[in-house]
Amino acid sequence: MQNQFNFFEDPCIRTSGFQLSSSEEMFIKKELELLKDQVPTGSFIKLKLDKTDQVLKGTLSIKNFTFHFHTNQKASNISKLIKLLRNQINEQILDWKRTRFSNSLLKHLSGNYCA
Repeated sequence: MQNQFNFFEDPCIRTSGFQLSSSEEMFIKKELELLKDQVPTGSFIKLKLDKTDQVLKGTLSIKNFTFHFHTNQKASNISKLIKLLRNQINEQILDWKRTRFSNSLLKHLSGNYCA
């Protein structure tokens, strides 16, 4: 059994082996909205959730024309799984921002920056 919902304009959420309850859908929507606010406009968010033998597996990807964040996690319930996925992606976003802004500053300081 596979379900797919589009909570907002670009995130794609797919489930396999189970269906989300209304409260789980709302929780996921809130968590993905927080992530969406941290990445540039035009980013595509994809979440895949699978349940096999009482273990939940999740894959979260965020793509843009300049970057790709991706993580896989396992947990015993949806809330733990989504938090693990979100935390891992948050670390990748912070690393990307540090690199992005440090490169811009370096170009500016070296005189290769056009204002």
